[in-house]
Amino acid sequence: MKIITDLERMGDQAVNIAERAISLNQEPQLKPYIDIPKMAEIAQSMVKDVLDAFVNSDPSWPLCLPEG
Repeated sequence: MKIITDLERMGDQAVNIAERAISLNQEPQLKPYIDIPKMAEIAQSMVKDVLDAFVNSDPSWPLCLPEG
């Protein structure tokens, strides 16, 4: 199914982000990391919700997504 390719792409992007974070960590911190942990929490919650809906075959999950 399409979810496999999406999950693989998410994993590839996570690797790219982690590699970039390692290289940026060599530089001095410009400001406290407030937004990044919040964004990670939101992304993890979104992935969990979508995977739960997929596993449970819940067709109503897109109705809970914010418009944007």
